[in-house]
Amino acid sequence: MLWCAWSTVSMGVLLGAIARCRPEAQSEALAVERALVARFNTLVTAERVTGTLVGQYPRTRLTAHNASGERVPGFDWSIWPGYEPSTYPLEHATGFRVTLLDLEGG
Repeated sequence: MLWCAWSTVSMGVLLGAIARCRPEAQSEALAVERALVARFNTLVTAERVTGTLVGQYPRTRLTAHNASGERVPGFDWSIWPGYEPSTYPLEHATGFRVTLLDLEGG
């Protein structure tokens, strides 16, 4: 049987993908994404940078744009890998990304 040949890692990836695609996760994810972009934009206001969401759950990405509307090079954050909407570490993840933006000279 094919399932028996899969490694534990492959099974974990498959189960994670199935869990992220559950219908109720969509609405939870939308709420987290809105909160995330709002928090990010609050934290980077002084730098005149704006975060924008691209794509849809579970492949949503956060990009950053400068005051001229140009994309900040190197800042393209895939939000969901390894996280579920119900347990997303919003403050930690957002603060960490703002720190990276600062280090990159954003």
